This record gives sequence, structure tokens and C-alpha cells, in this order.
Amino acid sequence: MSLDVDRPVATGWFDFIKLGIEHILTGYDHLLFLLTLLAAARGFWGVVTIVTAFTLAHSVTLTLAVLGLVRIPARIVEPLIAATIVWVALENLLATAPE
Repeated sequence: MSLDVDRPVATGWFDFIKLGIEHILTGYDHLLFLLTLLAAARGFWGVVTIVTAFTLAHSVTLTLAVLGLVRIPARIVEPLIAATIVWVALENLLATAPE
């Protein structure tokens, strides 16, 4: 990770929404996890529900981390992220087809 000191600082809601979108779209782990979740989505509202739930859950965890309320070392978090991707992918592969 690098720090760009010349980049303007986010100060408003729009800035934070833009940063959040950039964070999700540039994080391959985010995209892979969303892809595995969306594999089981049925219809437009299924996709909307999954993307919204993912975004809210991720926002809550980021908020807790930024506020220092939860501190989990990266050496634990990173493998757990990979494990959840594998878990959801296997769940999708092993799920029975809808009737």
C-alpha cells in the first residue's frame, strides 16, 4: 500500500462514497467475494440485496477498525478473507439446484 500525500483529503459525504466505491472496485478480494455471492443471486432484487448487505457489512467493519473499537492483526484477517471466498464458492458449487 502507498500513501499519496498530494491527493486531496476527503471531507464530505460524496468524497467518502467515492472513496468507498474506489476501495471496493480496486480490491480483488472484494470483487471475488461479491462474485461468489452473486453466483447464487436470483433476479435483480437478489443482486441488490446481496450488494447492499455486503456494502453495509463492510462499512461497519471498516468503521469499527477506524474508530479503534476492533483490532485484528492482518495476519489473521487476510487468511480469513480468503477462507470466506473459498467457503462461499464451495457452498455455491455444492448447493442443490432450485426446483
